[in-house]
Amino acid sequence: MPQPEPSSAPETPSSGSTNPFLTDKADLMRGVLDHLGVRYRHPRWGWQPVRCPNEDGHRHGDRNPSASVNIPLGRFYCHACLLHGDGFDLMMTLEHKDAQATMTALGIAPGKEESEWLI
Repeated sequence: MPQPEPSSAPETPSSGSTNPFLTDKADLMRGVLDHLGVRYRHPRWGWQPVRCPNEDGHRHGDRNPSASVNIPLGRFYCHACLLHGDGFDLMMTLEHKDAQATMTALGIAPGKEESEWLI
């Protein structure tokens, strides 16, 4: 009986994946987490523990991961300081920027509707 070939590394959206769970929100979340210096495991499906990047929300820093991130859904939630949202929300809150400045920082043309740049 022939053995199945080992699977290759999971495809990413930039490599032409047709996986419906990988969306632009997932790419946005990965980019924002990388920008904020949050360490996470990839590729990892479902919720995973991470340290919260909100320094103002934790008295002694976040020594033990108190937040959870779901990359495929593009969602973040901190159980200690209650910071939550998608990558766009995190950038707005942690960088103290308004929506237009956040769009510019993310390389999105100002004035575009969310439906134009996210699936």
